[in-house]
Amino acid sequence: MSPLRLLVFLGSTRDGRLGENVAKSVVNSLKQRNHDVELIDPLTLGSNGHVSQPLHFYKDQSQAPEWMIKTNAKIQAANGLIIVTPEYNCMLPPGLTSMMDQFPPASYRYKPCGIVCYSMGPFGGLRAAAVSPLPE
Repeated sequence: MSPLRLLVFLGSTRDGRLGENVAKSVVNSLKQRNHDVELIDPLTLGSNGHVSQPLHFYKDQSQAPEWMIKTNAKIQAANGLIIVTPEYNCMLPPGLTSMMDQFPPASYRYKPCGIVCYSMGPFGGLRAAAVSPLPE
């Protein structure tokens, strides 16, 4: 099987987040299988995980910030997506949904997507997985 180009979206922006360890484990596991994997971390994007103007709302997308254009190109080029998300108050974290909402739904279409959930609670992130809206 030829290597896949995969993006791993890290869902947490909180101080002391555990998601970095979970995401690194996912990335390392995929790289051991010779896949091309890149971590998308909302704290390293220009938005700090908060939508101000989604890419698809720009009249001229070439006027959007460079980080947004580059990240969107990575999403479009990916063979698949993996979302690493904590469970915050029985829901998805706002940093994850805000980050992913910055890019057009068409960029996500027809891409297989996996969800890796974690939680300090007794359900291990199950409730976050149950409400996770996959990109269109």
